[in-house]
This record gives sequence, structure tokens and C-alpha cells, in this order.
Amino acid sequence: MQVNFWRSAAVPINLALLFAGLAGCDLAAPEPDVVKTPEQMWAEDRKALPPVPDSLKPLAAELEAVYKQKAIPEPKRTPEGIMVSLPYGKPLPGDLPYRMEQGGRMVEIDLHYTPATDDLLKKLENLPDLETLDLFGTKITDAGLESLAKLPKLKKLTIGETQVTAEAADNFRDAHPTCDVVGP
Repeated sequence: MQVNFWRSAAVPINLALLFAGLAGCDLAAPEPDVVKTPEQMWAEDRKALPPVPDSLKPLAAELEAVYKQKAIPEPKRTPEGIMVSLPYGKPLPGDLPYRMEQGGRMVEIDLHYTPATDDLLKKLENLPDLETLDLFGTKITDAGLESLAKLPKLKKLTIGETQVTAEAADNFRDAHPTCDVVGP
């Protein structure tokens, strides 16, 4: 089968683009009139999010303060000399450490690589709708898991690179078989 290259529908368009580029025409998309900082974009995103109820505003402020102290470590080098960066997950809407749903329900908290401790976890005990909690690389210990045992809807808990022992993580898994525990 022989294909006539010059009669292809894409050729005239491609040739037009080539000649326009050679003639010095700028075919790139125009620059936007307003360039926004990430903070401005997050502020706009936050306006579209469900509001934080007054009862959770102190906790939300504390979570944001801890989140601002996030320190993501440099990529690690394997014995073979390969640089490996750790997965961080996707940021939550509005670059917040929590996700609210309608009705004032806090359903997700992401505190990976923050200085979060067991004391902060005690404050999460009264979040009956919390489903996802990322504590990767935090300072939590086995004692912190006791506070999380009171969260009835917890579906995913990430506790890798913490001070939580494998034994405590296994005990938590046994006591909460519907929760996916990622960690030691």
C-alpha cells in the first residue's frame, strides 16, 4: 500500500507551522496578563472550599501552623549510587493540611514530614469523620496510635519513617482490619 504524503490532511497544517516559524512568527500562546503567585492561587482555591466550622477552627489553625514547618528531606542515595526521592502524594486543595467536606466534616489530614507529635494526635480523637491520615516522617510514637484507635471511619493511615514500632503498627492493624496502615 502506498500512502501519498502530500495529500495527508496534516501536511498543510504542519507545513504552515514550519514556514511561519521560519518567517519569525511567534506561534506560542500569549503570556497571561496577570501572573499569580502560588499563595494567590491557593487563596482563590480556599474560597471555593467548604468553610471550617467554628468548633474546628482552633484545630485547623494548629494543623496549618504545623504544616508550615514541613521539611522534606533531600533525596537519598542507594548503595549503587542511585538518587531516590520519596513519594509525597498530591497536595490537598488550597495547599491546606486538611480536607473539609460539606457539613463541616474534616475527612483528610496530611502532615507528612512535619514535626507532628503524639500531643497533636490526641486532638484528633474527636474527628469521627476522619478517613485518611498521613503522618509519614513525623515524630509520632506508639503512644500516638492509641489516640487514633478512637477514629471509627479511618480507612488509611500512613506511619512510615516515624518512631512507631512494627509491633505497635501490627497491633493497630489487627484491631482495625478495615484501615489500610502503610508503614513499619
